[in-house]
Amino acid sequence: YGMAMEGTVTAHSLITASIDGKITWWNPNQLSQHIESIQLPLPTSKNDILVSCIACAPSENSMQLLIGAENGAVYSSVV
Repeated sequence: YGMAMEGTVTAHSLITASIDGKITWWNPNQLSQHIESIQLPLPTSKNDILVSCIACAPSENSMQLLIGAENGAVYSSVV
């Protein structure tokens, strides 16, 4: 599990990741309701990803999520 802040000074989101693979975007000013959520494939074997941490690397038109796994690997996804 983990969390990260992304965005600009005036518009930002909180991103959380749980060990079951759920990635969720939140408005920091309204944490009672999430903005969006995606589900990574659930683990079915030792080779599947179990999320242990998350970080954001924003670019001009998209954002790169860096996902740390329990097995020590780091995976990248553009959203």
